[in-house]
Amino acid sequence: GRTFWLALSKPRLMDEITAFLARADADAELARVLPRAADREALHQLASDHSELSAYMERFDHEWTEALVDRLPAFTAHLVAQGHAHILYPGDALLLPQRDLERCVWHSVFCLDGEPGEALSFAVRPFS
Repeated sequence: GRTFWLALSKPRLMDEITAFLARADADAELARVLPRAADREALHQLASDHSELSAYMERFDHEWTEALVDRLPAFTAHLVAQGHAHILYPGDALLLPQRDLERCVWHSVFCLDGEPGEALSFAVRPFS
């Protein structure tokens, strides 16, 4: 079946988080998934420093960014509007650059049809 992909490099994802949080409606939207004002403020603080945000995103417990990235439809819509969405049909391929750990592509995949889609993921490296 068809799959819907959100895919962008980690630095770009952090830029999009910062851009989304700068929107006038960001706090009201965030309150849907982070009801405590202190949590929303902490996320705003993190987003103001890319190195801190990057480190936080790598932690096992990263509830504030997980709530934004995984559970907030307005943020998904923001990523779609910025061109980070792809619909793949059976047989399609999507190449995701993986230059290094800091710039690797983060992605989420959703099935669009009644039956689950299947995907294969391979790392392609030059022979040395």
